[in-house]
Amino acid sequence: MQNTVESAKSGTISLLTGLLGVYFTASMWVELQDSLGLLIGAPLAVVVTTTMLIIFQSKKQQKEINLNGSYDLNESFLNENTDPLGAQKGRNPVMFIVLLYLFVVVMNEAAGTGLLFN
Repeated sequence: MQNTVESAKSGTISLLTGLLGVYFTASMWVELQDSLGLLIGAPLAVVVTTTMLIIFQSKKQQKEINLNGSYDLNESFLNENTDPLGAQKGRNPVMFIVLLYLFVVVMNEAAGTGLLFN
């Protein structure tokens, strides 16, 4: 039972980290598009940022293909029997992570660079 709870906490932390990454990526692309819109016009800014995103994703995918799907080169501390987030049982402070990420998003929005309150 304890292992299931720790696994759920690890999964929640992973999900929150992924969502924070998506939020910041989307925020960055919106800011880039707005800035380019001021320089070269909104329609051309959409074309430029879309092209940049396609090139970025293509290079990222090509890099992953070159690794042959093996991520052990970058994360050599992992093995098949170790859950990286569950390695220290009882040390997954989910509520602290939620509050920390919420604080980061609120500060980003307060600075005017977020997605929610533009």
